[in-house]
Amino acid sequence: MGALWHAGSCWFQTGERTQKAKNVARDPRCAISVATKGFDVMSPEKPGRVTDPKIVAEIAALWAKGGWPASLTTRERASPRRSTRRTLGPPPWVVYEVKPRTGTAVGTAEETPGSTRWQF
Repeated sequence: MGALWHAGSCWFQTGERTQKAKNVARDPRCAISVATKGFDVMSPEKPGRVTDPKIVAEIAALWAKGGWPASLTTRERASPRRSTRRTLGPPPWVVYEVKPRTGTAVGTAEETPGSTRWQF
């Protein structure tokens, strides 16, 4: 999905007419999850659509640095990979920020039993 971590937030994008955009508009709840050695970590949050051109340009530059040719003014395809074009839909793409406020870790190995919860 092209998510990335930057400045304490998770950022993702999608086309305005994709099912993902429709789902987020209808019900903005989501969860970010990461599997690590010994723990699965999850944070349930609500994404916010980012419209500030400076922030969108900053995040697009990070995606471009990582190999995805995104820019604030691009009208090109997101990637030469056909599957990415289907997932994102046609440009322009919209950017969302998910700022974790809570997190839960659940042990997944015998050495890391139990769970814990944090508030940030």
